[in-house]
Amino acid sequence: MNKLNTSVIFSIQRSGTTFLDQKLNGMSGNLWRSEPRQGGEPLSLEFFQKHNIEDCYLPTAQLEAECTESNFKILLNKQEHGEHGFKLNRQFLNEWCESSNYPCFNIMANQILRRPEYLEGCDKPIIFLIRKNQWRRAMSSWVMENTELPAHIHKPIDQPIEVIMNKQSVIWECEDGVQVVLKFKESIQHMPNVKFLYYEDICRKEYWTNNLVQEMENFMGLNFCDKDFWPKLLPTRRAINILNSDEFKDQELIDKYWIGE
Repeated sequence: MNKLNTSVIFSIQRSGTTFLDQKLNGMSGNLWRSEPRQGGEPLSLEFFQKHNIEDCYLPTAQLEAECTESNFKILLNKQEHGEHGFKLNRQFLNEWCESSNYPCFNIMANQILRRPEYLEGCDKPIIFLIRKNQWRRAMSSWVMENTELPAHIHKPIDQPIEVIMNKQSVIWECEDGVQVVLKFKESIQHMPNVKFLYYEDICRKEYWTNNLVQEMENFMGLNFCDKDFWPKLLPTRRAINILNSDEFKDQELIDKYWIGE
């Protein structure tokens, strides 16, 4: 089997990377039992195994002995066999793409210590996915951190959970998220191998015109075999009932934290 060209989806959490990951894998025909395989993100040993980079999955003790703190990332998920992480350098994303046989995988800003130079050293296609409505993104992030809902909703939930959301926490998340996105956007927007996509666009079927699909094929170096594939994911907001929702209908704050093109 010929190796697929592999692209990097870059973003911050709760910006739609799983949706885009599934969409691109599904269009590429990378399926298992009719469901799209996901490139995923480096959170556990499984990611390193499926992208043929298991030798990059290293014990924390080894990383601490061989690297400075700015040159490795410890995984948040502790495995039964001990804490692990991976090394960071200007070429690591190129190496991962060369080893992978998936159309794409995800990398988050915090997984490269919020340092743009780790993207600047990559010459593979990078899709920078931005959620314009950072207020909504921050609300979604709050739900993930403060409830037991799964990270992604695949089917309707009979009884949405009731929550009282902390507005100040959402504001803090917006302040942080906007700063990170704008920092990376400024640093890499000049790179010819970077393409910007926006969550508010990609989740609309009408956005995926023949012209856009052709553009994505050219950018990623792929030929899609199922251009109409659509992921079976539902918005997290359908699974919650925010009891103090009126507090969050704050157009001034929505506009303040909105990221334009």
